[in-house]
Amino acid sequence: VLTTTAKGENDVDTRMTEAVFVFSGEKAGSLLVSGVGSYPKQGSTVEVDSMLERAVIGGTGWFAAARGTLVSTHLQDNTWTHEFILR
Repeated sequence: VLTTTAKGENDVDTRMTEAVFVFSGEKAGSLLVSGVGSYPKQGSTVEVDSMLERAVIGGTGWFAAARGTLVSTHLQDNTWTHEFILR
């Protein structure tokens, strides 16, 4: 879920994201992510080579009670990488 929470200046909006990442296999479970990011008013996502950092606020299964950070990077080919840094 992505919600615009503030109409910013300089053609930038602040948007809050809540997302669930689901994993299967040996380390099955899910991670719940929440946070805000700055997005251009024009377009649906951040520019290529931009990174967004959000909080990992919980999990299930293998990731029960997880905490940490998710760093998402928008790549040149218009795909994303997501790096979970868990403690």
